[in-house]
Amino acid sequence: MANKVIEMHIVRSIIQHSSRNSSERQIALQLNISRNTVRHYLQRLKATGYS
Repeated sequence: MANKVIEMHIVRSIIQHSSRNSSERQIALQLNISRNTVRHYLQRLKATGYS
């Protein structure tokens, strides 16, 4: 579903999984969201300087 807004707790979970060095695929499977969604939010985080 295009342009679906995801909840903030999902974004937080993406950040947590990413900080544990989980792959985009693993994060997507754990959270039941698409890899493109994970990639999108990780790119946005990187663009803001979050590491």
